[in-house]
Amino acid sequence: MRWLMLWLVSLAGLVSAGIVGLLNIWAFLGGMVWFGVVTFLLVWYFLAPANRFFTFVKEGTAKIVVRGDKFERVLIQWEGYTFDNEWNVVPAGVWLDRDGQPLDPEILRDTRIEVERFGRGRFARFIGERRITGEDGTEEVREVVVAEGFLYQEPWHPFGGLRLYGLWPIHDIYVYSFQWTGVAEDGSIVRHPRETLDYILLRDDVYYARIEECEDKNLLPLDIELVLTIRVINPYRALFNVQNWLETVINRTRPAVRDAITSREYSEWITQIEQLGDEIFSRLETRELAREFTDRYGIELRRIQVKNIEPPAEYREKTLAPYLADLDRRAIVIRADAEKTRIGVEYGAVRDMGDLGQLIRTLEALEESPAQGAKWVVPLPGMAEILSKVFPGRAPDTLTREELIRVIQEEIGKARSG
Repeated sequence: MRWLMLWLVSLAGLVSAGIVGLLNIWAFLGGMVWFGVVTFLLVWYFLAPANRFFTFVKEGTAKIVVRGDKFERVLIQWEGYTFDNEWNVVPAGVWLDRDGQPLDPEILRDTRIEVERFGRGRFARFIGERRITGEDGTEEVREVVVAEGFLYQEPWHPFGGLRLYGLWPIHDIYVYSFQWTGVAEDGSIVRHPRETLDYILLRDDVYYARIEECEDKNLLPLDIELVLTIRVINPYRALFNVQNWLETVINRTRPAVRDAITSREYSEWITQIEQLGDEIFSRLETRELAREFTDRYGIELRRIQVKNIEPPAEYREKTLAPYLADLDRRAIVIRADAEKTRIGVEYGAVRDMGDLGQLIRTLEALEESPAQGAKWVVPLPGMAEILSKVFPGRAPDTLTREELIRVIQEEIGKARSG
């Protein structure tokens, strides 16, 4: 609103300067410059971002202009590209044949061209000289049409993506809701919530799709994660010939995915995951679905990659069970070998030390055992005799763990001092 008020004030100033300009031409010219600057700033910072009379078209995208909700035309901003008469994206400034392919440069160089206007572009007949043999056997040089071509050029846009599209609100920029799941550069899945867009992307982009419960040759249900490389080549068809072009492409691709998975076992596909994407794409071409995407929906499906193949959780557990069991077996063997080594080292030392070693080993075991574990110390050779001397009149099995530890420590001290 402030920009609009400033523009109105500038307009009033220009009118005033026009009146004063009868007396001072410099005041009038200054007012025109000021009015032009304010008008440009109003367009750039207020009208174009709000899609009022003007709009910004980002590089690699297109916007639809409607008049009373009726399609009128498409605006494009993509260096080197424009639209043909059916709103297909085509190279700009290049002669194309009827299939949209560039003509052979030799044809352009060796022929005479007859050009006429044709919708948004120009139509040309390339006429060359050919030696023709008549019925009487004589030869003569005649001019024949060697090829036909179409040339489309995008108008010059001095302000880049800034466009004047029409008289708002009679004309307006078409908006629609769209939801998609993409793939980041690091391979992570990025889910975009449903949002309202006023543009459509023309450059290649990757989209994520998940096809569930596809049965392999053994009827094992598998979930397939796909990465689809897609490019919009006709914005009109993509937005108006189908409700949601991305959902339609994914749904129409499902049968081809299921057919491809059924042809082999899971164990085979998991080792040939790259070939699976090519197999799915081949089946789409066989069914002419890829061509239908292009001709009917304006979508070019350029590549299919399989990101992951997931079997059911119970199948994965059964598959991993032998492997995990083998790991457990190896761990047990390693622990047993370590324990065997430890026992050999420790008990060899105990054997060499005689009674002292036996007492030390008994003390260590007693300290590590719970309170009730002290009962097994009493039956050891010579232990009952030692206990009766230290605790006369008491039954050995009534001694506490702490009392047993103290007795053994005293015996160890005597053995070392002796």
